[in-house]
Amino acid sequence: MKRTLRQLIRLSRQHLDEKRREQAEIFARIDQTQAQSEALSQQMADEAVVAQADTMARMAYPGFARAAMDRRAALAEQIAALEREAEAKAEEIRQVFEEAKRYEIMLDRQEEEAKRAADKAEQADLDEIGLTRHDPAAGPLAPEP
Repeated sequence: MKRTLRQLIRLSRQHLDEKRREQAEIFARIDQTQAQSEALSQQMADEAVVAQADTMARMAYPGFARAAMDRRAALAEQIAALEREAEAKAEEIRQVFEEAKRYEIMLDRQEEEAKRAADKAEQADLDEIGLTRHDPAAGPLAPEP
């Protein structure tokens, strides 16, 4: 049973590591999407400066700004979806962690029970030795060799 629990613990830990890697990938995608949104905001600011200086650019800027705002809104929705996915992954991680912890607790209890049984058996052996060496019916104690 201990061997099975050890295998379950090992598998649970591997599963936990896999879920954590998946969550890290989600966070990386969030960071990447936020960087894209920030770059788009910077590009909008740069284009606004150009539009103020150039008449042709000023005429084209409103179309660019609408498209950029739509793209930024799409990126914000994508970030929100990724954050929900990260939260769901965190819940999965919590569940897998609890499962692994249950297995570890079960193993600890089994090991503690086995230790108590071994200690009890050892004490019984020591008591038996003590009784046979000091048995009044056996006569006076003989010197130990």
